[in-house]
Amino acid sequence: MTTRRNAVVVDPFSTGALIAPALAARGLDCVALITSEDLPAALTRSARRGDFIAWLTAGQDLAAAVEAVAPFDPVCVAPGNESAVALSEALARRLGLRGNDPATTSWRRDKYAMIERLRTCGLHAAEQLRASSLD
Repeated sequence: MTTRRNAVVVDPFSTGALIAPALAARGLDCVALITSEDLPAALTRSARRGDFIAWLTAGQDLAAAVEAVAPFDPVCVAPGNESAVALSEALARRLGLRGNDPATTSWRRDKYAMIERLRTCGLHAAEQLRASSLD
């Protein structure tokens, strides 16, 4: 008897709705973890609930997310949408799974930080200025 392994897809919306079928083709069952019940309908209507063995909500609370998904003993965590990046990275770290370092999440979420990271890696990058007012 083979036991299927589980993956967590956080906010599986928009193009993220395609992650679960791709993981299923690789032998993984998927658990959906939703970061907010208040996400726009234009986003959430893309969800494919039938692709998941469970549909859980934990908000952005890491402890609640860990508690919700731990019984599924996931082998990986994937963000399904921009809204999921920070929680996905922190959740993977907390569960001891491979993933991006949560201390560097801004490199993937903040355009200013992305460009500055390119510069620190010695790559050519656009000149930019972070401002807090039009003046």
